[in-house]
Amino acid sequence: MNPAQELYVNLSNETGKVVIGKEESKKIIFATFLVKGNILIEGVPGIAKTLLARVFARAMGLRFSRIQFTPDLMPSDILGSSMYNQGKGAFEFVPGPIFSDFILADEINRAPAKTQAALLESMEEKQVTIDNCRYDMSENFMVFATQNPLEFEGTYTLPEAQLDRFMVRILFDYPDAEEELAVLESALEVTGINELLERVQPPTSLPLQIRNARDFVGTVVVDNKILLYIRDLIGASRSLDELLLGNSPRSGQMLLRLSRAYAALEGSTFVTPDHVRELVPHVLPHRWVIKPEAEIQQTPVESILRALFDTVKVPE
Repeated sequence: MNPAQELYVNLSNETGKVVIGKEESKKIIFATFLVKGNILIEGVPGIAKTLLARVFARAMGLRFSRIQFTPDLMPSDILGSSMYNQGKGAFEFVPGPIFSDFILADEINRAPAKTQAALLESMEEKQVTIDNCRYDMSENFMVFATQNPLEFEGTYTLPEAQLDRFMVRILFDYPDAEEELAVLESALEVTGINELLERVQPPTSLPLQIRNARDFVGTVVVDNKILLYIRDLIGASRSLDELLLGNSPRSGQMLLRLSRAYAALEGSTFVTPDHVRELVPHVLPHRWVIKPEAEIQQTPVESILRALFDTVKVPE
């Protein structure tokens, strides 16, 4: 196995002690981490979105910070603020919870747009600017945001600019019957989440393993035909009848980066069209703006994806 696969197997074994199922989602999350992307998880409450984030951070040995988004949350509650130190007679910056490795932005769409926008600079540039001073984020900085479906009461639509900063959106659904039974059985053995987290132990020499895994991802070969395929998919999205706004060049870059990491986790030394096609549903649709008539007709995203794939020829 290559270094990325080895680290992922260790991670999967540890997270599997707590989070049952969702193997494909775990792989995509880890691939996103390797290429320093951000993740948006959407699903109804109670299906382990938050738990998966906490378990992932613990399994990776990362500093973890949880921010519970509420309608009254202010940007300074996330970034921090300058406080007057009477002893020194000067203002001092007190860092907020965003200064960590793994940031869980829980129920991000319960906060208004002004507060959501406080994350934009850190998500894109891995830094924040406060009082004209720049503060760099951790090398392993990653935003893992969860949101409830927009039909739920008290939720706000995320601005397009912020959605575009999320490399991946993953839709969580209810577990199947076998997985749900396993969840119930595990509940007989523990009394709280802290007991669950104690089961998870990060591997030794983790910083070195992460660097080796990322270095290997950088060696994954991308043929020119794959570049053209991604370019054509992005371009075709802008001319689909159902879409008012298609994908930007940034989304093409993110699809390319993620495809290299995903190929590495699949044990490949090069990206194939199948790798790209498997990731498209997680990278492109959350950036679309659907035309009102398509929304009225409740056109499913799956049918738009089929139209996109039918429009662009798969390279040989």
